[in-house]
Amino acid sequence: MSRAFHPPDSLSKEDVRKIADVRRDVWTSGFKGLFYGAASGYTLHTTCKLIHDRLLNDNTKAKLRSLFNATKGNPLFTRNTAFLSFMGGGALGSFVMATTTGKNEVHELHDIFKIGEKETKKVTPYQESIQKDKEKMMVDASASVLGDGVEDINDRKKRRLSRRKTVANRLEKGRGLSDSHGGHWVEDERDGSMTQKQRAIRRRTMTKRLEEGKGLSDSHSGRWNG
Repeated sequence: MSRAFHPPDSLSKEDVRKIADVRRDVWTSGFKGLFYGAASGYTLHTTCKLIHDRLLNDNTKAKLRSLFNATKGNPLFTRNTAFLSFMGGGALGSFVMATTTGKNEVHELHDIFKIGEKETKKVTPYQESIQKDKEKMMVDASASVLGDGVEDINDRKKRRLSRRKTVANRLEKGRGLSDSHGGHWVEDERDGSMTQKQRAIRRRTMTKRLEEGKGLSDSHSGRWNG
């Protein structure tokens, strides 16, 4: 006996009814297609026979016979060709309408397809290995970026301390902050307003600001920036 009469226990009455409705619609459409296809095939055969017998001239008929390898004593349209058209049209119509109905109503069975479904891994071992390699590469790249950032900070600190020592050393030796004039303070011969005392005061002020960790200008609140 068909399993349709003994559905599994995992299906509810509503699920069984849905399956039965879809099956019934598919069969109904198949029989409709069989009827319409058979009628269309026989009608097409009859129409072609009438056109061949009444509308075509002898030359065209001869060409058609040579095309289908038919002799003059054997007509192109017979009972056999009519039966072939009838059965072929019915088969084609049944297949087309049943398939179309099934595709249009399959959405009714999506929930039923998932009943009793076993959870399986959606990722293959190869995909898992690729994913692990990508994660490892991302971790290595992040560590490299963090390491480079720490090294940059340390380098900036070293350069800042070296710059402070260099500036303080040049001031203690009585040299300017640039290499112009040989790095020495030069008085303007035309204007003698810059005295030795003022230069000493300025040197002490600069040295004090450097010792306090401040810059030589008031930008950024006088702080050194890395």
